[in-house]
Amino acid sequence: MIGTPGSGFAWGELGHRTVAEIASRHLSQPATAEVRDLLGEGPQAMAEVSVWADAIREEDRLETYDLHVVEIPPDRIRYDRARDCK
Repeated sequence: MIGTPGSGFAWGELGHRTVAEIASRHLSQPATAEVRDLLGEGPQAMAEVSVWADAIREEDRLETYDLHVVEIPPDRIRYDRARDCK
């Protein structure tokens, strides 16, 4: 079976939800409070919103592609909005 270009890098819904769930368990208390403030209560809040960018992109909203990807260079260890969000 031959996939489309880039399909090998696709996370899919389960991948996004899994990473969000793991990340939510490692947040500091202040970060947890911020997430709750932004997303509401519930243990699945981050997992629920983790698939948003894929969902709207699939609705033929290709202009949202750059909202989905942050490309941090491999030699950098921190996010820099000016550099990483084209």
